[in-house]
Amino acid sequence: MIRNVLLSLILGLNSFVCVNAEKIEVDGIYYVLNNTDNTASVAEHPGGFYSGEMTIPQSIVVDNVSYKVVSISSFAFKEADVTSVTLPNTIVEIKNDAFASCKKLKGVNIPESVRIIGDRALSYTGITSLRLPASLDSIGIYAFLQAKTLNLCITVLQNRKLSSAVHLLLLLW
Repeated sequence: MIRNVLLSLILGLNSFVCVNAEKIEVDGIYYVLNNTDNTASVAEHPGGFYSGEMTIPQSIVVDNVSYKVVSISSFAFKEADVTSVTLPNTIVEIKNDAFASCKKLKGVNIPESVRIIGDRALSYTGITSLRLPASLDSIGIYAFLQAKTLNLCITVLQNRKLSSAVHLLLLLW
C-alpha cells in the first residue's frame, strides 16, 4: 500500500514537472517556459546550433500567453557559431556555461537587469570587450576563463558577491 502511494506521488510529481517545464521554439529560438509565473528562459537548440547575430526578445507569446524572457539557460549557446548576442533588459541571470566555447562570439551586451553570471558562462569565447553592469550581485567561478583578449570594464565591485577566482582574474588583468 505505501509503495503504491509513493509510486503515485512520484509519477504525479513527474507529470507536474514536465507540464511546468515546457520547451518551445519561437522565431528560431528555443525556450523553456515556466507556466507558474509566465517567464521564459532561452534554451539549447535541440537539433544543432544557433549561428550568426542573435537578438533575444523581451517577451514571447505562446498560445495567446505572454512570457517574459528572464534568463539564458545553462548550455543554451555552448559551442554555437553565434557572432554577437543582444540581450533584452528583462534578463536577470546568465546561467552556467550559457555561452561557453562560443569561439566566434565577439560581442554580447550585458544589460543592467542582469544580477547573476554563472560559472564558466562566458569562458572560451572570442569576446574582445565586455561591460559588466553595476547590477551584478554574483559572478561565478571561471566565468571568463580563457577569454584572453577580453577587456573588462568594471563599473562597480564593492559589496558584490564575486567568487575568489573572479577577484584573482581582476587583479591579474
